[in-house]
Amino acid sequence: MNDNQEIGPIPSEPKERRRHPWLAVLLSLLLPGLGQVYCGKIINGITIMFIVAWFPFAWMMATLKTQEVTMSMTLFFLGIALLAMVVAAIDAYRQARRIRPEYRLKDYNHWAVYAILILINTGASFGYAGFLRDRIIQAFSVPTHSMYPTIHSGDRILAGKQAYLRADPQRGDIVLFPNPQERKQAYVKRVVALAGDTVEIRNDRLAINGEPLALEPVSSDTAALPHIAVSGQIFWENNGTARYKIFLGEPKEEKSRTSANFGPIVVPPYHCFVMGDNRNFSSDSRHFGPIAVASIRGKFTYCYFPADDWSRLGPLE
Repeated sequence: MNDNQEIGPIPSEPKERRRHPWLAVLLSLLLPGLGQVYCGKIINGITIMFIVAWFPFAWMMATLKTQEVTMSMTLFFLGIALLAMVVAAIDAYRQARRIRPEYRLKDYNHWAVYAILILINTGASFGYAGFLRDRIIQAFSVPTHSMYPTIHSGDRILAGKQAYLRADPQRGDIVLFPNPQERKQAYVKRVVALAGDTVEIRNDRLAINGEPLALEPVSSDTAALPHIAVSGQIFWENNGTARYKIFLGEPKEEKSRTSANFGPIVVPPYHCFVMGDNRNFSSDSRHFGPIAVASIRGKFTYCYFPADDWSRLGPLE
């Protein structure tokens, strides 16, 4: 053998590095399945990622089919997704504990690969969230008291965007639509009359087609609105098959209330008449006229974060 013969570079041995169980759990919480990838189980990890991503998709398809967002269905799919995430984290912890300390790193055991997987998942989540907001469900924080006592100022409520794809609004529905006088502003009001109905208000009493709606006092106590000097009475208003609460209050300054008299007017075709439940303090169809049914963007059905009293958490009356 020639002593001067050059010897090529010696191939490097695969790197060995211990897998840390709690790091596997952390990665799994950041992205379910990533803890398995960290432990060298890339097939298991990718499978878990797809399984967890399937639950929001299944919820969306169920919502599109029923055309209604129900809290029970939402909680069901959310609970299953959270359970899958917990199971994935526990499995990642056990996988890391079973691996020998001299674990040989795979090509994909690199922070850049983990970051790419997280970015892909984040991008998909943002796209999914945008689709949900535009087509399925949207959350709103209510800044006014115009729908008191049903909705209080500061309440956070949900609007289902599928409610009127194959159905028309009905009396009593609480609807989402753009303010006709400021299109960028979202409004929440209650439908009280439909196309062809004659609407009239005399001395704060709403009449549909010449018949004053029946009012039932909720209690003999007065109710005071927050932040404004108003007190009055809460009533149940019976409007066809719909029954809901309204508030009739008197301010200290008469000029700050809505007029006690209105109409009569006939609601034109393909329109509906909307009012706030806080009848004397609401900008509604008495000010900007009936709204086009085509302009309605959704139906409010649920208060998920009440501003003051947690007993109001749940479906809107």
